[in-house]
Amino acid sequence: MLAVYHIYFSQPLWLLAAFMLLPMMWLSWPRMAALGPKRRIAAVILRCVVILLLIGLLARPKLTRENQHITVISVLDRSLSIPENLRQAGKNYLDIALAQKDPKDKIGIIDIAEAADIRELPN
Repeated sequence: MLAVYHIYFSQPLWLLAAFMLLPMMWLSWPRMAALGPKRRIAAVILRCVVILLLIGLLARPKLTRENQHITVISVLDRSLSIPENLRQAGKNYLDIALAQKDPKDKIGIIDIAEAADIRELPN
């Protein structure tokens, strides 16, 4: 099965907040003078990672999977309120769709008259 994955953000404007990291690092650097140079760098990196994670979560990332095959459910009205020529046209259209579908695509059929009846499950 061919599947393509995409990542996108629901609220991408939050990603602009990442531009605030540079001024935040610049303003916090003198306040960490009591720390040694290695601990200071580690603290700044840890702060940046935490802030980037929070920004990423606020942007609401979404993972979608795109599939190349489809499933279609068709509803066929066979009630007497539909003229015979339209019922026959609907049946002909459905027969053509069934004949032209890809073998991996699925089609389900629901008949409606007095009551709904599942004629064919998607397979």
